[in-house]
Amino acid sequence: MKWINIAAHCVFIMIVGCGGSPDQQTYTPGSSGNHSAPQVSNDGGGAPQADDVECHSSADCSDGIYCNGVERCVNGECQTGTAKCAAANEICLEVEHVCQTIEPLSVEMVGCPTGEVTVGTGVTFTLDAGGGTGEYAFTTIAANANLADEHTAWPTVTPTTSGQVIVKATVHDGEDTAADQCQFTVIEYIEPEPASLDGAWVSVIDNPVTYGLDGACVYISNNQVTTWLRACQFPNMLYVPAQIVYTDIGPAFGFYMTDSDTLFAFQLEYIDDDTYSMCATDGVYYICGYLIRS
Repeated sequence: MKWINIAAHCVFIMIVGCGGSPDQQTYTPGSSGNHSAPQVSNDGGGAPQADDVECHSSADCSDGIYCNGVERCVNGECQTGTAKCAAANEICLEVEHVCQTIEPLSVEMVGCPTGEVTVGTGVTFTLDAGGGTGEYAFTTIAANANLADEHTAWPTVTPTTSGQVIVKATVHDGEDTAADQCQFTVIEYIEPEPASLDGAWVSVIDNPVTYGLDGACVYISNNQVTTWLRACQFPNMLYVPAQIVYTDIGPAFGFYMTDSDTLFAFQLEYIDDDTYSMCATDGVYYICGYLIRS
């Protein structure tokens, strides 16, 4: 029993003597006691603050973070790992434990006209962005044109004058910027020259108050409306001694129904060589429809 007391006393002396000054403490990973382990800092690709932490195995050095690499125990000291996904176009996804390749930011203006555009005609683009971070902010600019939705992926450009129009679109993802542009020719609107109205036409009336004009035949010769035949069967049911007069928006003519004093003044508007829209009023009713070349 006396020998055991001496041994315990010796052990105490050895600990005090070997540890140096009582103010100096040494931490060994895996040891017991109340000493706290050194702190590890990680900022997303971080590593232990000191490489000389003592260790027995690499498990003593791991901070549990994938993206900053594998820490190793080398000659009893912890060494930081090599960060994953070190390429310039890669990011490390910590949860998935994979590297993701980030394509360069790009944008394409889809819908650039290949032919001429008339003044006042709107052109809507689709800005097809890709790559980058995926968080896109768009801006579109253009000279000699009105812009709508210029900060969206679907801007509309409406030219206000003839000439060359250059439209430029940029996309920003918070880090990088990409751009594309579209150039097209704008011309003044030219009223098409209508073909001769001479010939036979059939009226197609939209609204129900037609006075029997729906499906009627119209004959025009030398710009003179000669006959408007109801149902194309009854001669002179409606006689139209009307000269066609050309107005700013197209030809027009008027006529009286043979059985009344009602005057209808029809305005024709050119659609194509075989079709005119038509609209007339007697002051009470509107009659609208089309003249179709028969």
